[in-house]
Amino acid sequence: MGSFPSREELDEVTEWATKNDMHTSPGAFVFFILGFTGVFLNVSELYVIWKSQVLKKAASMRLVAGLSLSDMAFSFFIFFNYFYQLVSGSPIGNMPGFSTYCQVSGYYIAACLMTSVNIFVLCAYERYKKIITPFDTLRAKNIPKLYAICWVIGSSTPAINFAVGGYTLQSSGLFCNIDFRQPGSVVIGLAFIGGPMLYVAWAYYKIVTTIKSMGKDVAGDKGCAKENAIAMKMLSLCICFLVCWTPAIFMLVFQCFRIPGFDDPAMDITAGVFATFNSVASPVLDLYLFSNLKDEYVKQIPVMKPVFAMFGCCAKCVPKIEPHSPKTTTKTLTSNEPDKVATPAGK
Repeated sequence: MGSFPSREELDEVTEWATKNDMHTSPGAFVFFILGFTGVFLNVSELYVIWKSQVLKKAASMRLVAGLSLSDMAFSFFIFFNYFYQLVSGSPIGNMPGFSTYCQVSGYYIAACLMTSVNIFVLCAYERYKKIITPFDTLRAKNIPKLYAICWVIGSSTPAINFAVGGYTLQSSGLFCNIDFRQPGSVVIGLAFIGGPMLYVAWAYYKIVTTIKSMGKDVAGDKGCAKENAIAMKMLSLCICFLVCWTPAIFMLVFQCFRIPGFDDPAMDITAGVFATFNSVASPVLDLYLFSNLKDEYVKQIPVMKPVFAMFGCCAKCVPKIEPHSPKTTTKTLTSNEPDKVATPAGK
């Protein structure tokens, strides 16, 4: 437990990964489609937020942009990985200077990055919304530093391995890549992925209870109600993240302990689809949760109107642009003016 695997064990894992690689199955095409869709949706969402002066100033939109940026990075990794496999007909681990371990470590790095961004979102709400979490003794400004260090440590070995071309340092055992089927890697997996995931889940549970108590104390405060609504929307996004990534995390942990039945490629594909689906579901969920983002999305990217219509939400989001326009507001505010003008007109 905790020792570096031998050269024979590395060869065994490489052979296992080659035989069970999903590049020869329909799973590769599913991942390719999910990766491409995730890249498109998240890039377009970031573009809309960047172009809109109103959305730029909203704190909630900056947090959404942070989540969208991590989703885009992960989606691009999936897209590039399986695009190479579909075009070349061989796994990306066969690319010169690239190893199967780098492919496995790529998922690990992506998981660390996704979790770290959720930690940053959590810290932003600790700082700006003053919501107490289980770790309030660790000041919000220190938590991002802590997980940034964890991410650097966790991603350093595959990065070094990739830089030198794969197997050279692996054979020495000094900079062995993380392989989740090796028992020693479970400590790293739990520390750098499972730990932050549990922290996010527990802290956002505390946010829910805090919001409920705040709602009871200030039932008639509209400003507080608005903040609570925004917090609940951010909570929905992080719940989506937790639901989608939990199967993948459990799969990695079970494979670390070599539990029988969990080395099935079909289960790997299922867990991977769940994790990748988060990058597609998150931007779609943004459009339903934030009406201002939805309206700006239709304005900035009109080509997406048929897509909204296909899913039945165009009829809901497009008409909302008119009632909130300055012209409609002016008419509403000056609806009594004709009565004032009618008196001079009658003279």
